Amino acid sequence: MINKSNLTTGPTGNGLMNVVQSKVTSVEVVKLDNSVLTVQNGPLLSVTGGSQMTVNGDFASLTNGSKLMVVNGSLISVSGTNSSLNVTGGLVNFGNTGGNQIIVKNDIPITGTAGGPSSNLFPVNISGTGSSVTVGPNPVKGDPGEVGNVVSVTSRSGIPGTGVLFQAASGGKVTITAK
Repeated sequence: MINKSNLTTGPTGNGLMNVVQSKVTSVEVVKLDNSVLTVQNGPLLSVTGGSQMTVNGDFASLTNGSKLMVVNGSLISVSGTNSSLNVTGGLVNFGNTGGNQIIVKNDIPITGTAGGPSSNLFPVNISGTGSSVTVGPNPVKGDPGEVGNVVSVTSRSGIPGTGVLFQAASGGKVTITAK
């Protein structure tokens, strides 16, 4: 999405992108340039049914004051035996521009954290045997210190111990290499 594009998904609860019983390879999943994307009631990306998705690059690119918002869902949800998301790059690349935001608000219980150094720990919800979330040491790229660049995860209703970025359930695996 470019040039002040603005998209808001409907309140169906299915999120925006669903990968079901498929093998998908992509260079990136989301690219926003001076745009706003809002996902209501569900994850931005859901990988289920034994699907395997590989992203050969960064998961998201946000530049020039872009905003990605997920309300009442996680950013990424992977569930089911053999279901996986493998990202060879980082979670987000801010492209050395400022004012970019990823904001996730939900009341999903936090079961742990994943990430590299303490400044890049993200809250996760992991349930079920074989489920995992692994995030490498550099998940945020493109000068995360630039004014206004933020990855924020909070509770939607103020419930302590809730608000996650990633969900992995029933054997689902999320891997963000982030070297």
